[in-house]
Amino acid sequence: MTHNEDQKHLSPTRYMLAGLLKHPSAITFATILTVISSLLTTLPSVLLRYAFDELTASNAITPVFTGYVWAIVILTLIYMVLYFGVGYVWAMVTLGWERDARQEFFEVLQDNSMTFHDEIDSKRLLSVAMQDISWIRMSVNPGLRNIIGGIASFGITSTFLILIDFQPGMGSIPVFALIMLLGAPIYFWFAYRYASAIEPVRRIRSELIEQLTSISQGVFSGIEVVRAFGAEDRETEKFITTAKDYEKIVTKEGRLSAFYLPALVLVGMTTLAFFYSGMRVLDGTITTGTLIQVISLLVSLTFLNFQFPMMLLMLRGGWVNARRVVNILNWEDPMVEPTEP
Repeated sequence: MTHNEDQKHLSPTRYMLAGLLKHPSAITFATILTVISSLLTTLPSVLLRYAFDELTASNAITPVFTGYVWAIVILTLIYMVLYFGVGYVWAMVTLGWERDARQEFFEVLQDNSMTFHDEIDSKRLLSVAMQDISWIRMSVNPGLRNIIGGIASFGITSTFLILIDFQPGMGSIPVFALIMLLGAPIYFWFAYRYASAIEPVRRIRSELIEQLTSISQGVFSGIEVVRAFGAEDRETEKFITTAKDYEKIVTKEGRLSAFYLPALVLVGMTTLAFFYSGMRVLDGTITTGTLIQVISLLVSLTFLNFQFPMMLLMLRGGWVNARRVVNILNWEDPMVEPTEP
């Protein structure tokens, strides 16, 4: 493979999505199934409302109630099948990309001149080829895949909540619609801004991985020299110091996922929606079954908050790793060979 202009990766984003762009039909199909899976996780909350209303009205286990129960069970089984099917398609595409990306990376390095290898340490190249490309793959799957599913769940859940506003007696002010339509843009904006904080952390983490790889490789390749000069303690101390720095930066990255400040916006939205629906039950506007539906939808909305921050940070971190890889692939040789007349 020749590293010509057509093969250069113009942006980290395109490099991350290269595997998806290579298999558009498979990823489009998997994305549609992801949205359907998100719908299947929400429908049981709606059926639960009608099942509870039927049980309350009849005060007995009726065939209609049993039908709702079986419908919930069937939807759950279908969801499980779709979930594993979607995961399989995404895994095949992204793992295939990871394999091809490593092969291309090493082929490009072989085409570069010795000037390239004088400027960039081989141990750094090994770290980028193994660690960074793996992190990029994980940022796409499960990162991007779960983000797509999370956004779809958010939209579907919001739609079912907004539909409650149009029930008879709910009044002229669509409260649920206002809560969701005003809260969602604020939440996603804060989530995006918060994810930007991962960039310097992921960059430092990648650099520390390079140092650990360099130290380990240097010791293992020259173990006889290290022992001959009695430098075991010095090399051990060097490794321990770098390992502790790596531990701190990994802890910091985990803290960003755990203490997710934009969650306060989502908590505020769910609190307002629950309080309003409770008031509507007290004045007889909606049934207890509708309140259960609202609670179930809010629980699914809160579940989104458990996976969304980690996946969003993972996606943003993968972009940082992609930029590191692209910078190496797009390296320009200062020793330009003269063109033939």
